[in-house]
This record gives sequence, structure tokens and C-alpha cells, in this order.
Amino acid sequence: MWKVVEQLHAEGLVHKAIRLPVRNSKITAMNIGLEACTGEIVFLVDADTILEPGAIDAALPYFADPKVAGVSCDLKVDNESASLTTRFQAIEYAIALSVGRQVGDALGLMPLVSGACGAFRRSALREVGGLDMEVCEDAALTMKLRGAGYKVRFAPEAIGKTKVPETLTALTVQRFRWDAALITIWCRRCIGNISPLSPHFSLIEALVILDVIWFSIILPLALPIYCVWLWSNVGEFAFTLLGAVFIGLTALDVFMCILARVPLRLFPYIPLYTLMQNIVMRPIRIVALLGELIFVNSRRDSFIPEQQRWRLS
Repeated sequence: MWKVVEQLHAEGLVHKAIRLPVRNSKITAMNIGLEACTGEIVFLVDADTILEPGAIDAALPYFADPKVAGVSCDLKVDNESASLTTRFQAIEYAIALSVGRQVGDALGLMPLVSGACGAFRRSALREVGGLDMEVCEDAALTMKLRGAGYKVRFAPEAIGKTKVPETLTALTVQRFRWDAALITIWCRRCIGNISPLSPHFSLIEALVILDVIWFSIILPLALPIYCVWLWSNVGEFAFTLLGAVFIGLTALDVFMCILARVPLRLFPYIPLYTLMQNIVMRPIRIVALLGELIFVNSRRDSFIPEQQRWRLS
């Protein structure tokens, strides 16, 4: 990888390259990179993500508001055709990231500037102390900026294409890390800010935190309890009810794909998307949440090098 960077630097495509002597962590590398930057607006982009032409121009106007500290780009799947797993994620990104974040942006409830592709005001990052050592550092940074009184926005015209896991095993490993952050960030770090007695309390920030906790933590954990209750009350008729729910969810996903302007080539995979979300991804989230709550699995995640884990918040 470093040889590639050196070649790009020699060709003038990379202005400045910094090589760390040992693997420290993505967080350390980004903080060192931020110190080397001189511009006020910086883009943090993962190595497996590419900005589409015009993405920077689309994101910059949002910073005309001095209270805006972060702008999330709209992520698309670059390796969409690689497998069924990537096609599922292409639909997921369109619905959950594109449409979901447009709604969150309109309501002022954006909880995340994606670490894969986002723009930031460097002075705001320095004010809040840069990125913290966390398994999901982008969520932690976004909430720090919001807690400091800054706004975060979503730029649907600023498109970045990213590589996603191509196998179910790789996707599961990724989501265990992502879903653990629901506990590490919004419960352990931020939940105290929903109290009016907290010095960082504001109504809009409390709504952001409660929105994530209710829809992404409480409801998934309540699903098995609901299924047991449903079976105990209606018996085998529960399968009929759940089948009807599945049909309804599929129809809703079709509607959301129309809104998100998902390419027609992906529409045959929408039933697979609905099935994956409810039969595969929800159990994965439940396991990840319980694993984090009971065993604090994020503190043993290889995403953070072992010698750096003492710095985890």
C-alpha cells in the first residue's frame, strides 16, 4: 500500500504522505493527518471509497453556515454486482443511508457523518479534540460535534462509492462492530445528555439520542419477546400474520426504492433485501447488542490494535 502512495506522491497526485512507523489505528492516523492539514475544510475518505466527480463542490456550500461542522456524503456501493450480499447492501444503502439521512437532515436529527466519506470543519475538529479512540469513531465524532453546539448535514449530491463486504461472513463481522457502537456511543457515552440536568442537554440532541435508542436498540431487543408473545397467544396463526407482515414490508421497501431512485436492475432483489433485513440482520444486531451489553466485545475488536485498546473511551 505504501508503495502505491509513494508512486502517487511522485506523480503529484498526493500532496503530502505521512508514514507511521507501526500500525497505531485508523483514529491515530486521521488525527495525525488532520494536524498536517492547512485548509479549513477537510475530507475524511476511506481507502476503499472514491469520491465521484463534483462531490467536493456539492459538499462545500453547506459550510457557508458557520455552525455546520460536518457534512456526510451520499454513499453508493461500488462493487454492487459482486454477489447477492453486495446487491442487498446496494438497496440497504439507498434506503437507510440516502433516504434515511435526507429525512434526518430535514428534521435536524442527523446522528452520523459517515467515516467512509465526509467533510469537516477543521477548526471544529480541533475544538472538540479530534477523533476519539472508538470502534465506530465516526459516530463518536458526530455526537461530540453535536454536543459542542455544531450542526451536521447531509449532501445527497456529494456521492462517494465504497467497497462493501462481498460475503455474509464478512458482512456479519462488519455489522457486529457497527451495532456494538449503538451501545458504546449512544448508551454509554451519550445517554446522560437526555437529562435536562445535564450541562450538554438540548431538546434536539435528546431527540437524536432517543431516536437511535428506540429504533435501533429497544425495538430489535423487543422483537424476540414479541414473537414469543405472538406464538403463545395465536399459535400457528402467527406464521400467517408474520407472512402478511413480510408482504407489507416488501411493498414498503419497493416504495422506498422508488423514492431512492434505485436502479431497476436491483428491483428483483427487493424481496431478498426484506428477507435479509428481518431474518438475518435483525438477529445479528440482537447478538451484537447483547454481546456488547454483557461482554463488552468492542474492547476486543481487532479494528483497534491491541496496544491501543487502553485508549478506548
